[in-house]
Amino acid sequence: MVKPFFVRALLFDMDGTLVDSTPVVEKVWSRWAVRHGFKPSEVTDFAHGRPTADVVRNFLPNVDAVAEAAALLAEEELDPTPINSIPGAIEAVRLANQYAKWAVVTSASRTLAFLRLKLGGFPEPPLLISADDISRGKPDPEGFRKAAHLLDVPPEECLVLEDTPAGLEAGGAAGARIIGLSTTFPASVLPADVVLPDLTYLTLEPGPANGLYVSARTLDAAIVE
Repeated sequence: MVKPFFVRALLFDMDGTLVDSTPVVEKVWSRWAVRHGFKPSEVTDFAHGRPTADVVRNFLPNVDAVAEAAALLAEEELDPTPINSIPGAIEAVRLANQYAKWAVVTSASRTLAFLRLKLGGFPEPPLLISADDISRGKPDPEGFRKAAHLLDVPPEECLVLEDTPAGLEAGGAAGARIIGLSTTFPASVLPADVVLPDLTYLTLEPGPANGLYVSARTLDAAIVE
């Protein structure tokens, strides 16, 4: 059991943290990789948790990354693959919505983020920081710092929930507490002291004033500390 700690805001990543979009993300990026002569696994491993344009620039530095990203995002928006919620995610959002402040901080576009959250059965977040709202994507902390600022909560009183190395690095650099989810990457590569299989292992309880006590249960190796 992780000793309970108090936070005033929860900052959720989206893909792999709230919604299981891995099948569609990997399908779109794999097709793109093959078109451009790259190994699909190399591209998909790098792409998780990063803005689309940043991924394009990494592999094709001489193309128009913004135009290429727009085409890829349109392809994702039209993909019919079902989007499901991560186990425990809807309940975590419900508790955050009732007792604390919360935001979604995602590397997806604003349009795609709202679409996936709706398909996953989530309410519209009070604050969404998307790739359209920042100049530097994860692992840069800009998105999480902006979310904390707009929620008027110091970063150290925020909890970041993330499933990728880049996202956890960004949350830690922003000064927030971080918890990793091994929904996309194995726990061994996630730079967090606490890594959970999914959000059913997270416990959120109302605090004394506009916040939540956070703890987590362990089942054998469910948490890496």
